[in-house]
Amino acid sequence: MISISLLGTGDYQTAKYRYNDMLCETKYFPYAVKTIFSPSSIIVLMTEEARKVHGDELTKLCKYDEVIIPEGKTEIELWEIFDDIITINLPEKSEVILDITHGFRSQPLIAAASVIYLRTFKGINFSKILYGAFEARDKTSQETPVFDLKTFIDLFDWSYAAYEFIENGNARELRKILVEIQRQRFLQYKKTEFDKIKSFGLTLDTLTKALSLVNIKEAFQKASELSEKAEVIISELNNYPESKPFALLFSKIVDKIEPISHAHMDLFNNYGIKAQIEIIKWFLDTVQYQQAVTLMCELFITHKCLEEKLEPLERENREKISKTLGGFIQKQKNKEMLTNEDKEYLSIWNDLSKTRNEINHAGMNKEFVKSSSHLTRIKDLFPKLKELIGL
Repeated sequence: MISISLLGTGDYQTAKYRYNDMLCETKYFPYAVKTIFSPSSIIVLMTEEARKVHGDELTKLCKYDEVIIPEGKTEIELWEIFDDIITINLPEKSEVILDITHGFRSQPLIAAASVIYLRTFKGINFSKILYGAFEARDKTSQETPVFDLKTFIDLFDWSYAAYEFIENGNARELRKILVEIQRQRFLQYKKTEFDKIKSFGLTLDTLTKALSLVNIKEAFQKASELSEKAEVIISELNNYPESKPFALLFSKIVDKIEPISHAHMDLFNNYGIKAQIEIIKWFLDTVQYQQAVTLMCELFITHKCLEEKLEPLERENREKISKTLGGFIQKQKNKEMLTNEDKEYLSIWNDLSKTRNEINHAGMNKEFVKSSSHLTRIKDLFPKLKELIGL
């Protein structure tokens, strides 16, 4: 484990730093980090002036590697500080403690940005982000609390994961985060009810995988399970101050699921059809166009089955409808008499089935069609399909 500290030119006072049941009395927090956490190496970022003021005294307390950084008086110097932090020779996937206690001016913010960058770029695990809050010291015992601010950095992960799910329909990052939250909260509070959080993450991941394969029945089933679990989990998250921001993001995730969360009771009643429309909208919103046109075609056939009072889940019935539609299209090509209503109906089906075939067969035909043309056609066909089935 490696620790990275910031050091300014302040007139630091001796403090009794307390972290859980550990106590260290010192003027310099990097020494407290060494005493409490025993890192294998200590790196201290400081300006040249900070080195002159505090370098010799800190050296007497602990061995460390110094990194001289600019003062940050210009925007260019701020970027140089960022560059100095991210170019520290940290092994990939190493565990790091970041100490911002003695950070000066904008240094803590730059350090936080560096954390996010290094986690992505080198897989660095920042296990703790420490702040010795001298201004919050107990006036009786004179003990100074040490806060771990990593939860606030975790909010970036949560926000990104929630964005990935809502905007792109991908729950992989959310699943990982929810599993980790369950582990952390259990270690912290020893409560088994946090298992529900992990279970929600795994079910959410299953839902998005089912949607990616256009497995509508499983998607409806998992959405229903998620809806049943959500209220309890949001309530549980709201019981702990450090989890309340997560509860707000969680509510946004649940809102995304709600329109499809009860359709498993009947795929083909009014609610079930509306829910399938919502899934198509989900696909379009999350740029899953192949899935969108696949379900649009299947919903068209379902609608025709229901019109003719045929069981939509019977494969023979769906094949019969598909062949009938193909026969009508052939009549249209042969200029045989069709009503205007039939022509419009068949036009939608012809465009849908043609687009789906071209996409699902990887464009393997002599006619070259741009992807943008497919996307435009799919978007244009969606409102026509909704109107056709009366929604």
